Amino acid sequence: MAKVFITGIAGGFDPTTARGHMVAGSVRSRTGRNADTVAALEAEGSWIVEMDVTDTASTEACIIAPGNMPTAFLDGMVTPNDPTLEAQYGDFAAVPALSAQGLAQMLDATTNQRPERIAEAVVALLALPFSQKPFRTVVDHTGVAPKIERYNTVLQDVTRTVLTRFGIADMLRLNA
Repeated sequence: MAKVFITGIAGGFDPTTARGHMVAGSVRSRTGRNADTVAALEAEGSWIVEMDVTDTASTEACIIAPGNMPTAFLDGMVTPNDPTLEAQYGDFAAVPALSAQGLAQMLDATTNQRPERIAEAVVALLALPFSQKPFRTVVDHTGVAPKIERYNTVLQDVTRTVLTRFGIADMLRLNA
């Protein structure tokens, strides 16, 4: 079962496509010309919210940047499994396993670096008034958060410069 989110879900999305999948989507209006499509999608089990992503009064975007967390994600990481190829790397072939081991040890030693911190950050963001939410929130207790936040500041400055030079600086106000 795929998990899918579609903005403008009423615009030509066939409701039968949702069968067997977890589908969520947004529509500008649940009524009028969208009413039948919304009803059909919800009958297939889709979850539809009313939201106009072009209207800054109804849309607010936030990015949560979690650091590494001790989750099943770590267990599912791809690891090298071709001994012939690995032999060509010599001592460097051990780097992926050593990195994973070091990360696991660091996470074990950093007891506050847990997935619950992400949920707490989401709740804290949702409690803030509209237009008071930061665009990016770093959730990290391993000591790298200040560096990531500095990187995000530089990225925001670069984005502002590029969008301004391309004549589309209005996009910067989508979350203002």
